[in-house]
Amino acid sequence: MLRKVLEKSKRSIGSYNRQLSILFISSINHLIAFLAPLWLFEGTVATLVLSNTFRALLQRERIRFYDECLDQYEDEIGEKVWRMFIETFNCMPLAAIVGGKVFCAHGGISPWINSLEDINSIERPLVIPPYGMACDLLWSDPAQPDKNGWGLSHRGISFTYGRSVIDEFCAKNDVALIIRGHQLFKEMYPTGNVLRFGGRLISLFSALNYEGHKNNSSVLKLDFDTPIAVKQILFRCRHYAPLKQHEIPACRDMKFYVKQERSKWSKIDSVLGEDSG
Repeated sequence: MLRKVLEKSKRSIGSYNRQLSILFISSINHLIAFLAPLWLFEGTVATLVLSNTFRALLQRERIRFYDECLDQYEDEIGEKVWRMFIETFNCMPLAAIVGGKVFCAHGGISPWINSLEDINSIERPLVIPPYGMACDLLWSDPAQPDKNGWGLSHRGISFTYGRSVIDEFCAKNDVALIIRGHQLFKEMYPTGNVLRFGGRLISLFSALNYEGHKNNSSVLKLDFDTPIAVKQILFRCRHYAPLKQHEIPACRDMKFYVKQERSKWSKIDSVLGEDSG
């Protein structure tokens, strides 16, 4: 799970955050009960609720999980519940390597990462600072297609990364693919995902109809049994429509695949119409 455990919008305050919190607790119970390989990653909103620096920097986003805990329980118990959530968030992984070839993080990469061992050197628990490697793993974003290298983020925190630094990161660390969440681009509305930088970077968004945008959501299943690169299956959900499944070929063929599939999806969208999704 690369997504945010808590949401920041007015629409999500209240019952939706409670549902996400229940899902989060259920996932931890699953880990304890079955010792199953389910990995939960720290997201941006999980850090915002504690850091006063982030609160000041992104005051407009009005993170109110603390207030929700107080509303749901008596003040003393509510504060304890909130602190237990925060202490758990502060211990969660910042990134992972899957199958030796796939790098996963909520936001992306960082100019401070010289090797993957640098990430291992980050001590946990940690309150995410407003700058540095841990911050970038949660807050960095891909740059616009016409931009290269590193740039300053429009968020006022962390950086943007272009194709050249993605290629450099993958080559240096023997990584074939980077998977991240963190953003809902307009081009992701039909599919819940977008591929960039020649298929090196996949952005996934698992929240369906986020803030009323009628966007689809997607998850990614990786199959490492194939002899060439990585076989990927994207589960594409139309809003209030049955689940659809699409197979993606190896990384080197992704550019052709995306071009081919976009034309199919545009035809599907025109047939289904706006009301259905």
